[in-house]
Order: sequence, then structure tokens, then C-alpha cells
Amino acid sequence: MTRGKAFANCVVCERYESTSGHLQVKKGSSVRIECSASGNPTPNVTWSRKNNILPNGEEKLHSHILSIENVDRHKGGVYICTANNGVGQAASSQVVLHVLYPPEITVERPIVFSGEGHEAMLVCIVHGETQPEVC
Repeated sequence: MTRGKAFANCVVCERYESTSGHLQVKKGSSVRIECSASGNPTPNVTWSRKNNILPNGEEKLHSHILSIENVDRHKGGVYICTANNGVGQAASSQVVLHVLYPPEITVERPIVFSGEGHEAMLVCIVHGETQPEVC
């Protein structure tokens, strides 16, 4: 891309706007991220997610706007906007989506067997952002 540019910024995220490339949103909110690209000829814009598929199950989305509904911790990560018009190298920009959510607790095994006089290990897995304190 000759003198092309690609910028990703959050347009609507529960009244949070950012051009820094880092977004913090609460679980359950909706996010709309717009990728603005310029070049001659006009570039095609594609969204992808680093080391993962997009929340809609696809690897790529051909659109200037990426919308994510009902955000949860599994939808957090690095989203990449790529602009390509076939001239030179493609331009890209990324947005790190950081999801804040209350503690979520799961157990490794719901039933643990042990005999009298033997130890039993009860494993509890806790996720939360910010990091919860486990007592």
C-alpha cells in the first residue's frame, strides 16, 4: 500500500472511547470497533483475531466495523484490522480487548473419592478480572 494507513479505534463500547489500542469493557457489554483505512486505490479492510477465531466463529471478517455483543472473558484478546489494496504491503493496526468480570468458580472434578486415612485433593479453578482473592 503506497502511503496507506490503517487505524483501529473503539467507536462505541459502553461509552468508552479509545485510540490507544487498549480497551477495557465490562462483561455483558457490547463493543463496536471501527477500522479507518486510506489509500489509492481504496483498500479492503479485514478483521482477524490473534491466535484465535473471531467471536462469530469465522477466521476473518471483511468489514470496516467489528461488532461484539455480550462480551465475556472468552471474547477478550488481540483483534487485528488489516487494510490491503494490492499496492505494496498491507497496513494493520491492533486493538487489545480486556474484559472485566466478576469471579467465576469451577471445580476440576465434582466428585472425589478417597478412603479413610488417605488424602483427597479438591481443586477449585477461579477466574476473575481483576484477580480475585481466594481464601
